[in-house]
Amino acid sequence: MTIRGIVQNHSIALPPDLELPDGTEVDITVLAPEPDTDEAPTAIVDDVPTVRGKPHILVVDDMEPLRELAEFVLLDAGYRVSLTESSDEALALLENDRTVSLVVTDLDLPGRFTGLDMARYLKINQPDVSVLLTSGYAADITPEGELHGFPFLPKTAWSDQLTEKVKACLAGKAPVK
Repeated sequence: MTIRGIVQNHSIALPPDLELPDGTEVDITVLAPEPDTDEAPTAIVDDVPTVRGKPHILVVDDMEPLRELAEFVLLDAGYRVSLTESSDEALALLENDRTVSLVVTDLDLPGRFTGLDMARYLKINQPDVSVLLTSGYAADITPEGELHGFPFLPKTAWSDQLTEKVKACLAGKAPVK
């Protein structure tokens, strides 16, 4: 279950016998950790389009709590972040805002494109925009860190690996065929 995996990855204990019927809606609140330092976050990557010195990341996911988690992690790392919930909204934003450096997208999206179809579209029509695919479904997870030639990160790894994977994508070190 996607929600169980995400909750457990954040070290939140769930009763082992907890069963949620299909269609159950769950609200998740992720509290910000206390900062270890008073230093402001700095821009992380050079040679990518930036706004006010920060690379611009677009997160596309139809689950609001997951969009908010990604936003929290990426803002904390010093990125500028925009959020959309469908491929149609994402493509409209990308058409009007050419400052986006990377799209982090779920595979299963509402709209006319899946996340993978949108990645393929962007590779042809906006090749300067990198794409990181993500999914919470176990069947989609690959040990190689890529899916159909695009960088891939399971949602259960967002809290501890999202920033590193984003850095690699922006630096051009993530696998792209």
